[in-house]
Amino acid sequence: MVGSEPGTVASDREKLETAPGLPRSEVSLTGAELVIQFLKEKEIPWVAGMPGGAILPIYDALYGSGLRHILIRHEQSAAFMAQGLYRSTGKIGACFVTSGPGATNIITSVADAMRDGIPLLVIAGQVPRSLKGTDAFQEVPITEMLSPMVKEAYYVDRASRLPFVLESAYQKMISGRPGPVLIDIPKDIQQQSLDLPPEKSMAISRAVQWLLSSQRPLIYAGGGAKESQELIRAFANTYQIPVVQSLMGLGCLAPGDPLNLGMIGMHGRTSTNQIVEKSDLMIALGVRFDDRATGKTDSFAPGAKIIHADIHWPEFGKNVAVDLPLALDARDFLVELSMALERQGHEPFHRRKAANGRARLANRWAPWHQLQSSLIASADPTRDEPSLFGSRGDIHPFFQRISHLSRCGPVTTDVGQHQMWVAQYYPFQRMGQLLTSGGLGTMGFGLPAALGAALGRPKDFITCISGDGSILMNIQELATLKDLDANVKIIVLDNGHLGLVHQQQTLFFQERFSQERFQSVPDFAALAESFGISARSVGADELGDETGGSSVRQRCYSRLLPVAVVKGLDWLYSFSGPGLLHLKIDHDQQVMPMVGPGKANTDAMRGS
Repeated sequence: MVGSEPGTVASDREKLETAPGLPRSEVSLTGAELVIQFLKEKEIPWVAGMPGGAILPIYDALYGSGLRHILIRHEQSAAFMAQGLYRSTGKIGACFVTSGPGATNIITSVADAMRDGIPLLVIAGQVPRSLKGTDAFQEVPITEMLSPMVKEAYYVDRASRLPFVLESAYQKMISGRPGPVLIDIPKDIQQQSLDLPPEKSMAISRAVQWLLSSQRPLIYAGGGAKESQELIRAFANTYQIPVVQSLMGLGCLAPGDPLNLGMIGMHGRTSTNQIVEKSDLMIALGVRFDDRATGKTDSFAPGAKIIHADIHWPEFGKNVAVDLPLALDARDFLVELSMALERQGHEPFHRRKAANGRARLANRWAPWHQLQSSLIASADPTRDEPSLFGSRGDIHPFFQRISHLSRCGPVTTDVGQHQMWVAQYYPFQRMGQLLTSGGLGTMGFGLPAALGAALGRPKDFITCISGDGSILMNIQELATLKDLDANVKIIVLDNGHLGLVHQQQTLFFQERFSQERFQSVPDFAALAESFGISARSVGADELGDETGGSSVRQRCYSRLLPVAVVKGLDWLYSFSGPGLLHLKIDHDQQVMPMVGPGKANTDAMRGS
């Protein structure tokens, strides 16, 4: 049958399932050489095309490669020829075109392939990246032009991504209903040498080797590793490896676990960022290395080898160069790592619970743990703690009480100071307990997200912590909350300002306060009640002498937390259904530490 012959869609699907990824072993090639090698590995019988300036490095790599090339007279014919090959034999053809008119000439025949479901691999040369967007000679945005007429159009923006782009494009081309794909490769990437990642088994072996030889390892967990939480806990506790987290990875370890170093980055603890800087091996799981987490990228974990396991290969090298990328789900990577450790006589962790015993290997990292303890002690985190209600550190009992009363239910936030305080101090018990707008940072997220969470978990208390600016973005959804009678508890921390704007204008704009304060503010409790929602408000006058005072009678639950706040929280969670608690806080309180623009994470501003 045609479908079982070498080079057919059926046989290539089997290859993708059994041995996905390029290359088969670690070597160094230019981008152009990699393209030729890839086509040969996929058993493409021939390539049709016409050379031009922007694709000449690929034609140079073609010379003497053994891959047959057919020189056509017009680029449109190249795609029609490849169609003829597939339509008659089931074998996939490829086309080479140069930038500008070479690429535009092939549009019609590619559109024809798309309409009829014909797989077709189009590789286009493009002007060097330094000339992109300059109207350089023969520059056209072919990726954008062909996007509507292909299954996927890829622009290769860095050499390290080329192996993944080639494999991803091939999979896209043959999966589901077949169709054409475009890979647009700048000339400088064709000429650049790249060290290709090893195939999976070799990569896992290397990860084990690096772990066994490291002196200061750590795990960096993000939201993409949510389904791997128990494995991460087992790995960390078995081998006593500290864990740092992105905003979306909070809750990866229990809040009291000494291995839980919390969030890194712009508002991460000073000691946590210092520990990252001292590490020599980072195992990154389901993270994007976004700018808020890394700070100045060339100062991020400068002495560490970075292993990055992520199912979404475009993250590799996007923001931070990684030494060992693995296009694997975090769970699959950890299971493979555990089995590889077991084969070498070390304790596996994928079949045990996090509470089980430690691996013998963990003892070798005792000096690393001592260094961590020293950095934590010397950093004095108390100087960064805000005094929301008048006493430094009152944020701890405040969030602890919310966690207790809500029975560790889901927490949503909006965006601003309150979001970062929640990230820094809330005792999250599990990944995914925090529902927040991470990458885009969208004010108005909290209340609608809480409504969705309440519909999904109707028996849980859903806590929405917001600010006076953010809550107004979608305040109209109080009507929806009343309609649903959802078990959502809203806590509005009201400082009368756009808090982070006020903070940044204080720190970076010499206190030139511009439009960071609303002139008119509603009575949030009365507003909620107008929607039929039970509400209470605790104003600054109710805190009064309770904050910072010495009267035991005015204290409850904690010496730091005013009784009016405690009573408000106890009331809020004393009944099922919607409720709102409005709390006035000091507008001069800041989120600290804070890494300034363009600064390294270890160069953070501190509280006083």
